[in-house]
Amino acid sequence: YLLLALLFIKHFLCDFPLQTSWMLRKGAKKGWLLPLTTHAAIHGWATFMIIIFMTVAADPAFALLMGFADFAVHWMIDYWKARKAKADFNSRAFWNYLGLDQLLHNLTYLAIIFCYSLYMVEFKRIVVATRGESFMLP
Repeated sequence: YLLLALLFIKHFLCDFPLQTSWMLRKGAKKGWLLPLTTHAAIHGWATFMIIIFMTVAADPAFALLMGFADFAVHWMIDYWKARKAKADFNSRAFWNYLGLDQLLHNLTYLAIIFCYSLYMVEFKRIVVATRGESFMLP
């Protein structure tokens, strides 16, 4: 539950307080690429830091993979929202798009947690194997 809570807090911080007015230009017709990429990179960096904190051996390769995955998926979701999901703030469509955007981000975090779980099982298997013990999944 700790990893999920940290990813949700990270999402709030990166999507709201840390997102500058310049980054909000990701919806502009021109000059949108760098603001969108910067916004997604902040998400990826924060995920990297959380995974480094959460992994037993502070495995930078695994943390980098999860950070890059979050960066790439966040970039694609926000690109879709900025380019395809245009709607007036007061319309029902806007709130449906926003809700779908948040759902997709939350599903990304569940996928990261799934990968983290697989990583931790494999880490335990390696540790047990080096001790010469047998390994059974709980």
